[in-house]
Amino acid sequence: MGSIRINNNLIMSTTTSYYLAFDGYGYHSEGASPELSRHALISSDYVYVPESTAIEIPFFTEDDIEIVYVKDGSTVTVDTASDFDNTSANAVNYVSFTPNANHTPYIINVFNNGQTTKHKSINLIPVCEPKFTPVKCQFINKFGVIQCMYFFLRQTESMNVEDSMYMRNTVDTNATYNINEGQFRRHGVKAQNSITLNTGYVNEDFNQTIEELLLTENCWITFESVVTAAMPVTKTMQHKTSLNDKLIDYQIQFDFASHKINTVR
Repeated sequence: MGSIRINNNLIMSTTTSYYLAFDGYGYHSEGASPELSRHALISSDYVYVPESTAIEIPFFTEDDIEIVYVKDGSTVTVDTASDFDNTSANAVNYVSFTPNANHTPYIINVFNNGQTTKHKSINLIPVCEPKFTPVKCQFINKFGVIQCMYFFLRQTESMNVEDSMYMRNTVDTNATYNINEGQFRRHGVKAQNSITLNTGYVNEDFNQTIEELLLTENCWITFESVVTAAMPVTKTMQHKTSLNDKLIDYQIQFDFASHKINTVR
């Protein structure tokens, strides 16, 4: 609260207010300015993670929520009440979860304060993949926060090359030329790497995660231990169901968001 005075006369009082906003989006079917989740900031009720690997799930901290799950036979409760302090840095709590030691799934229940109302249940599913190395993918989801997912099966790398050609004069001052020198010269060579990833078998509820991945404007892939900006270039998605498709998996193609040869100037 502040004020403006002239000759000790109060002219105007001012009040400073703070608002918290997320760079997310709603769907047309949700109407104008929909309020997004005030608890778990992911849409799907299923999260797949490699065995013995931790994964972070984002939660909104302004409302007092309690996260309850049973891991390795012990009940764990996470209370977000103390996390929110009116700053954007603490508006989202990325809570880390690791699978059971025996690699069995468990359910993460999200309650209100006092655990009288259940907001959401998230199934944490550990995946054993002995053949392929799982690829971590992070993207900005519809809630405007970073969501993590994994691709477990076959991965195919490719490279697309662009260049220009010109023809040069190879005749020297003696009116002759070297037959080992070509007339055509290549220049402006650029290359971009791509990778095609497969999710492995997932629940049809996971369709929401794939949909938001294809709609994202910011995405990162951890490939060969390096976090690299990437862009999903798959433009179509058939919503698969257990009734129609029996086993559900998705194949997504990404372009890495930088040239192979460094062109940063």
